[in-house]
Amino acid sequence: MAACREGGGRMSGIAVYAPPGGFPHGTRARYVGSKCRCDECRRANREYARARARATPNGLVDAASVRAHLTELAKQGIGRRTVAAASDVSLSAISLVRTGRKLKLRAQTAARLMAVDASAIADGALVRAVETRAALRELRRLGLSKREIARRLGSTAESPSLQLTRRRVTAKNALKVTKLLAAVRAEHAAKRAERRCGQCDESHGESRFAVLRELGAEDLADLPRTWPCLYGGAKGAALLAEDLKRIAPEAE
Repeated sequence: MAACREGGGRMSGIAVYAPPGGFPHGTRARYVGSKCRCDECRRANREYARARARATPNGLVDAASVRAHLTELAKQGIGRRTVAAASDVSLSAISLVRTGRKLKLRAQTAARLMAVDASAIADGALVRAVETRAALRELRRLGLSKREIARRLGSTAESPSLQLTRRRVTAKNALKVTKLLAAVRAEHAAKRAERRCGQCDESHGESRFAVLRELGAEDLADLPRTWPCLYGGAKGAALLAEDLKRIAPEAE
C-alpha cells in the first residue's frame, strides 16, 4: 500500500465523524473524512466521481410541458390519483404542477410523469364516449348487428343488447370496443384477401402459396400462361418472382 497521507478529521471547517480506528482504506469516506490520499482511497474517490458523472441528471426543469401533459391525460379520464399510482409521484406535487403553483421540478420526476400514458388509465375511470360511439357505428357498417356486438363484447344475457346512452363510458368498456373493432377489421381484410378471382376462381390472397407449393418447376415456370390474371404481364412476373422467393426457403 502506498504511504498514507492523512490530514485529520475536518474538511472545509466542518467536523467529520469517523468511527473508532477511522474509516477503512479503499473508501471514499476515508478519502473525504480523513483526507487519506493512498492509492486505494484515490481509486475509491475516482470511481465515485465516475458513477456520479454517469448518473441521470436530476436538475430542475420547467414544468410547463408536464403541466400540458397532465391536462391532456385529464381529458382522457386519467386523474391525478391514477397518475400518482403510475408515476410514484405524490398527489400534492402533481396538484401543484397542474395548478401552476409549481413552476419547476426535478428532471427525474418530470420524466416519470411524462411516461404516464393512456395505458395507465384505471378500468373504472370514465372517458369520453365520442371515440367509442364512432367505433360502434363502424362495427354496424361492417355488418355486425347490435346483438352480435353485445355478444362479442362479452354479454352473457340470453338476448344480448347494446345500450350506450351516456356521454362517458368506462375505460374498460372503451378498450373492449376498440379491440373488437380491430379484430373485425382484420377479419374483413382477410376475407378481401381470400376473395376468389372471377376469371380463375382461385384466391389471389395468402392461400395462393398453398397452390405454388404443390407445383413442380415446369408448372411454376408456366404460371404466366396458366394463371394470367395473377401472374400475367410485367407486374405479374414481378409478383411471381417475389412469391417464389418466399416459398424457396421452405423447399430447401
